[in-house]
Amino acid sequence: MYDYTARYTPGAVEFHCPARLPAEVGQEAARVAVAAHQALGLLDLSRTDAIVTETGEVFVLETNVAPGMTETSTYPMALAEAGLDFGGFCRDLAAQAAHRNGLFA
Repeated sequence: MYDYTARYTPGAVEFHCPARLPAEVGQEAARVAVAAHQALGLLDLSRTDAIVTETGEVFVLETNVAPGMTETSTYPMALAEAGLDFGGFCRDLAAQAAHRNGLFA
């Protein structure tokens, strides 16, 4: 069962990154996630949860504007899979927001 304990106990759940999907379904899931992000007017980061049917249809469940960043969260796992350093990503994210908000010239 995927409950609170399973979600927040390191090693209790096995995540696959990238997801075990055919390439074209993975591309569609990514397209749908980006479309949700843009439709909501989000700027820097989000995580879209979706269900993929047996026929490859992608249905968005939610788009999270503050995805988890703990050792059991999937966002750091996705960053690592993309070849990005978690600390560097957080630093760059903060700098980008600071510049956008006029905190640095």
